[in-house]
Amino acid sequence: MSSTVTVVSPFAGKPDPFEAWTESLMAMSEISQNSADKYRALWQAWKGWLLLREQNWDTVIGPQIQEFLNGPAPGRGGRRQALNSERMSSYTRQRYWRLLRGVYATAVQNGVLPYSPVLEVPQANRPTISQRDRQSQVLEPPLLDLLRDPATLRSSLVVKTEADWWHVRDRAIVALLADTGITTAELIALRGVDFRPRGLSLVETAKSGAAAELATGMEITVVDTDDSLGRSLPISETIVSLINEWVVKRKMLLSERGLRQSSLTTEVAVRPTHPDQMPLFLARRARAADSELPEMQAVTVYYTVSQTLKALRRTLHNTVTVVTPGITGQEPYVAKGAAVIRNSVLRQWLDTVGPDETVKRAGLKNAESLRLNI
Repeated sequence: MSSTVTVVSPFAGKPDPFEAWTESLMAMSEISQNSADKYRALWQAWKGWLLLREQNWDTVIGPQIQEFLNGPAPGRGGRRQALNSERMSSYTRQRYWRLLRGVYATAVQNGVLPYSPVLEVPQANRPTISQRDRQSQVLEPPLLDLLRDPATLRSSLVVKTEADWWHVRDRAIVALLADTGITTAELIALRGVDFRPRGLSLVETAKSGAAAELATGMEITVVDTDDSLGRSLPISETIVSLINEWVVKRKMLLSERGLRQSSLTTEVAVRPTHPDQMPLFLARRARAADSELPEMQAVTVYYTVSQTLKALRRTLHNTVTVVTPGITGQEPYVAKGAAVIRNSVLRQWLDTVGPDETVKRAGLKNAESLRLNI
């Protein structure tokens, strides 16, 4: 007769050290609440990985940590499919390493564990950022320039019919990301009123009328988030035409939708939201329960950027007569979301205007937040 041996942790019932770790970091302004939430998802994924192996977070040993870090990233809800299904990326491994090192050190400091199993991982096997992954986090400078070129974007994202209106939106999105380096969250949070003539207040913008839509000296106002400070960023004149095209298309879409909504018979009259307070970049489709076009989702922004980069490289590959230094038709191993554009913009700013101005333009709360491994 076989018997089942149950491993009982001598520290069962002790508080999970994760919260103590994040609280200490937030108290020192090293991470934001948003970053803490992201680390919480990683911590839960780590504990889930251990649970499948009948282990708890406080019974793990060094070799198991090493096995985990050398394997694939555990699945998490809403997570994109990994580029490598057999091994997590250097950056993901580095994030897990920081998490495990910090949480287990906190557990030891608080007397929850007698020692940190992280210290059992040999120095030579501890995660580092590979040179290949460092290069993957920024775009080649010529490609970044092309993302801000109206002619290139119009030829790569072709509007064939009126039904392809989102291509006009996507051109503006990509150009704005490449010009200002804003984050996906900041892009989604933009409202119609946040794109306005440079230097005008909200009241002055409202009084300026329709002519403001086609002004050349424009800026965007970015609101505060958990990870960044609010700020106003000038928009390069070269891309204003792309955003103006979208503003005109957006106005038409909202007008058409307003007419459809007004034709519906309802028992209770609902006053629609003013276009200025609606998302600057509208989602392609409204949910069934929505009376207004909603804001975009982060996954849609990621898809928009990745598809634009793919189309741009395909266009370059098919253009035999034009040679662009630093760009090849073969798509390299490179991150494809909005974050890689932001990294590239910040890298360019560091090289041209220095760290202080980069921190200011990026909306970072302090210079320590400028952790670019590029």
